[in-house]
Amino acid sequence: MTATTLMNLGLILTHASVYQMLRGCVVVFTGIMSVIFLKRKQYLFHWVGMFLVIAGVTIVGLASTLMTGGDDAPAAKNPVLGDILIISAQIFTATQFVVEEKILGKYDAPPMLAIGLEGLFGGLSTAFLMPIFHFAIGVNDFASMFDMKFAFMRLFDSPAILISTIGSVISISFFNFFGLSVTKFMSATSRSTIDAMRTLFVWMFSLIFGWEAYVFLGAAFLL
Repeated sequence: MTATTLMNLGLILTHASVYQMLRGCVVVFTGIMSVIFLKRKQYLFHWVGMFLVIAGVTIVGLASTLMTGGDDAPAAKNPVLGDILIISAQIFTATQFVVEEKILGKYDAPPMLAIGLEGLFGGLSTAFLMPIFHFAIGVNDFASMFDMKFAFMRLFDSPAILISTIGSVISISFFNFFGLSVTKFMSATSRSTIDAMRTLFVWMFSLIFGWEAYVFLGAAFLL
């Protein structure tokens, strides 16, 4: 939940494609934590791959500061801070992947059960924290990300937002189930590597719909 919060805050401040590309650095954190906590051996080509990911993340971070958006898209609010939040979130995500692999390997828990427990914990935590942040920050900052009343008004007043929210919930459910299955039957590092592949599709759609302008440094990261 901490990782999701940091990533969503970062997404608000930077571009969607940069958000996805920077998430690729979770491979590095997962690989390092796998060595430390799971005692898994990483070979030379693993370390070379991690170095290339670090180089790519650096390039993308630089590219995000040069992006101005498409013809109709506004520039990012604060790409530097957004990038830092997204990269920081990957530490928590990598921790989650490694812990999940440890638990699934030790207790042989079915992925569906693990997903249900994670969802229950996340739902209860969100229901508990939302009112706190609303009354602490949201009531004094209308239409901000902490304004719970405004968020629910927009959710039910806009069919597009409601449909996209429901679609996101369904999509994330399948995403987490398949992700945990990969972790259980393969490894946390494999999951983080496969997860990074969606970066290409997000970047392509951002260009097709004109949400962002083409930046050569961003393309270099994908290569």
